[in-house]
Amino acid sequence: MTRPLVSLVLVTYDSERVLPALFDSLGQTSYEPYELIVVDNGSTDGTVPLIERRRPDATLLENKPSPGYGAGCNEGARHARGDFLVFLNPDIVVTPNWLDILVGCFERGDRVGIVSPEVLPPDWRPREAEHPAVEAAAVPGCTMMVSRPAWDDLGGFDEAIFLYWEDTDLCWRAWLRGWRVLESLETHAFHDEGSGGGGSRSFAGEEMKNALYVTLKLRRGRHVPLAVLGRAASTLAKAILWRRADVLAAWRWNAAHLRSTLELRRQLRDGVDDEQVAELERRIARHGRRRLRERLLARLSPRVAD
Repeated sequence: MTRPLVSLVLVTYDSERVLPALFDSLGQTSYEPYELIVVDNGSTDGTVPLIERRRPDATLLENKPSPGYGAGCNEGARHARGDFLVFLNPDIVVTPNWLDILVGCFERGDRVGIVSPEVLPPDWRPREAEHPAVEAAAVPGCTMMVSRPAWDDLGGFDEAIFLYWEDTDLCWRAWLRGWRVLESLETHAFHDEGSGGGGSRSFAGEEMKNALYVTLKLRRGRHVPLAVLGRAASTLAKAILWRRADVLAAWRWNAAHLRSTLELRRQLRDGVDDEQVAELERRIARHGRRRLRERLLARLSPRVAD
């Protein structure tokens, strides 16, 4: 039986240092067929020559200046021919059977739209899982697989988000549209987070802007004030401790765009009943509790590989 084509969409930015490890792991991938599409968002190092040398089979698209991660993914998706799309960060290492397992997850019941492997830091070892896959409110965008029907239905990543929260936004919209989001515990990706170009501190303002934007756009009304209050406390701490004026700019951006955000919220809620919105909130709460348990367990029983 012919297996479906998988399109890997890799977005790079000054990623020369981390790409060899990713390309080495892709070279061990057992699944066929797949195609590789690389969208370079204005690299100034040797990223592009490295791609041309290591993966001459790849479709290479170059953007100058960078339109952002989500916009780069959308551009790559427009050139993709696959039945499944996988969005990749450059600072990822995957296991040989990762695509076999992720594609198989779409056979786990109806309306599976988005799947991700368990994403771990580079020096962690996987735990033995009780279940092959679990539902999640959201999964990381660094190795996110999306079915073609779900991608077309959702319309891709929101390009108002330059970097950070585009994956959460897509997953929350997927749940509201009736798609399921799964995290596979049978395969893993190792993420050297922050090594692919830019870092969390340098983009503190962007993260804050998008957290507020996605909250205002998608969260249930009664949960918005508490979430915004938490973000206000975080803003105050970062502004004082880090002396970051960009986190204040995040609030100005959201104030300036509030009317269009609320209109988009109205459009996204069209045809969505209150129970779907309430169920998303329950999933978000469960997701938060699960992540908290995992962090506590990691402290008590470290998963660092020998």
